[in-house]
Amino acid sequence: MRVVDQQLKEQGYWHRFTNDGYGETADGRPWNLNWPTPTRTYGRLWPLLSGERGEYELLLGKQSAERLQEIAATANSGLMLPEQVWGGRGTTSATPLAWTHAQYVRLAWSLDRGAPVERPSVVVSRYLS
Repeated sequence: MRVVDQQLKEQGYWHRFTNDGYGETADGRPWNLNWPTPTRTYGRLWPLLSGERGEYELLLGKQSAERLQEIAATANSGLMLPEQVWGGRGTTSATPLAWTHAQYVRLAWSLDRGAPVERPSVVVSRYLS
């Protein structure tokens, strides 16, 4: 996880992977698909990954309410959660993104339960037995 954090964590959130190109141009303008030479785009930070990290931390026995707060902090004035953030604000990516909302709810339930709520027993049996 240390390597993941070194490579992908920024401003308290995570990128999906290194050199992710799914996002805006360097100055924040939307995609520019002027073929045959499209403008380079950059993937930004994904709030939903804070929720996934929170579930991982719960498995380690840590209470990770700060991850829930990190996701909530990205909401716009209508309380819609974005797909990606840049400088703490939602980008021109999908907002609202149901996946981010679902991750928020799932982490809230998991925090209440004290363990991830979505952990299929067949997977646990296979890899922990």
